[in-house]
Amino acid sequence: MRWLRHACASLVLLTLVCSGLSAASPAPDFRLRDWLGHDWQREPVTFSLTAAQARQAKSGQALRGANGTAIPYQLIYGATAHDLRIAFQTDLPAYAVREFRLAPGTANRTTDLRIVETADAVELTNAQTGIRLAKTLAADRGPISAVRLPSGAWVGGSRVITKTPVTAYAVKILARGPVYAEVVCQAAFGPTATWSLRIRLYAGEPVVLIDEASAIDGPAVTFSLDLQRQLNPDTLLYRSGMSTGETYYGRNCTWTLAPGEVYRLEPWLRWQESMRQGNYFGLYHDGSDDLLAVAAREAGAWVDPSVPAEKRAWHRQSVQCDAQGVHLDFPLKVCRRKWMYMTLPAEPCLVEARDPKPNAASPLPYRYLIKYGHFPLDMVKEYVLEWDASAETHPRMLITKPMLERYLAPMQGHPYSMEKALQYARECIHVFLNQGGLPYGSAPHMQSRVVIEALMFADTALRDGEGTPEERQRLRAQLAFVGYAISRPEYWSPERGYAGTANMTTMVAAYRLAAGSLLSSHPRAADWRKAGMTELVR
Repeated sequence: MRWLRHACASLVLLTLVCSGLSAASPAPDFRLRDWLGHDWQREPVTFSLTAAQARQAKSGQALRGANGTAIPYQLIYGATAHDLRIAFQTDLPAYAVREFRLAPGTANRTTDLRIVETADAVELTNAQTGIRLAKTLAADRGPISAVRLPSGAWVGGSRVITKTPVTAYAVKILARGPVYAEVVCQAAFGPTATWSLRIRLYAGEPVVLIDEASAIDGPAVTFSLDLQRQLNPDTLLYRSGMSTGETYYGRNCTWTLAPGEVYRLEPWLRWQESMRQGNYFGLYHDGSDDLLAVAAREAGAWVDPSVPAEKRAWHRQSVQCDAQGVHLDFPLKVCRRKWMYMTLPAEPCLVEARDPKPNAASPLPYRYLIKYGHFPLDMVKEYVLEWDASAETHPRMLITKPMLERYLAPMQGHPYSMEKALQYARECIHVFLNQGGLPYGSAPHMQSRVVIEALMFADTALRDGEGTPEERQRLRAQLAFVGYAISRPEYWSPERGYAGTANMTTMVAAYRLAAGSLLSSHPRAADWRKAGMTELVR
């Protein structure tokens, strides 16, 4: 009987071990974490696949989140067989973690994305919007035939205005969903002049993303967006580009259309030039349920400093109201442009403009610009926000640790707490991710208080013994985000013409130098310090 007791004990032990192994969760294939306190909603993200993950995805396995629901995804094939990425959409609540796994089961391919191809056009649609693309360019017709509004009406269109004949034109479907559909329209004007539009539509989103590239160094060619047909707008929605006695930067306003210049669209606002000037505008007919907005994305892409200025297309475009109706003309030279349509119900877009108090909060269309044009989660997730900072010592910038201790010794309490530092960091994050008032990059000298306070308070709050490990990590992560945000060409780039006076350029250089000095162990710290110091000693 002793052998039986031993056998039973061994069986029980083996059962416990096996059950423990089965209960352990496998490592996630893909992981997202928010350190910024921002609520990300329906964000498209992409991840590179390992060879094993690629086999799973190609075999049609399911992608599952924490609740086990299968999430639609699609594969993005690169230049080589080993360059494969996965794309899907997800929410990421503030300070949350989201994990995803490829697992046995059937991939979910059901979304509202649709592609309809006829002899004359290709239509990309979802439940929110759509775009119709012409397969041929007859007369002066452009590639964009119409966009669809929430009501279902198809409006607008485009023209190509040139004395140079179009010698070739083709439309090719590059991606068919279920996460996004993408089409490229390519045209040639003679033997060397080329122009392409890459159009992307995501499932469930009221935006159409347009990426343009042209290499035209010869007779003038203009791509004109028709903003009149079937929309018949009579009112402009915009954020003020000037500060006056009656208004201030970023205030949400409306204006009744009149003949002449309606608005100046530019990817980086040159503030204090014109009231109706900036990186986004909306058009609607008073009493209509629909609003059509256009926004300039990713200002850094609009100007290539290596291209001589005389060959570039000017990056400020004028919206005009004349005998042709309302139209926006893009000159085609040697340039790139990234912009977007947004088709939205009018009422939610007008909340801030109709507020009886002056309101500079970002309106609904502008929040989509931030999401797709300034800080998409797919970009931010690539920022290094977690790293080994154990070798850092603080304070390290303006004062030393002994100096700080002598200063704090007689105080019962002190202002340089972790709580206060996190408050200032959140205010700084708000400047970039919410943009109440000035748009991203404009008038950075007016942000000096919030940026400098965030960096300087962090230097004292990161001293030994202050805050919990979680709080210290959060503070570092948020200020690393600030380091990335102030170092992009979309923020300040004199070589692109995105700059003001010399003292403003010096201020931005000081921001970059301070970020690199504070976060001395960050992988990008040396780059930030070098960029700042190079400008300061110029």
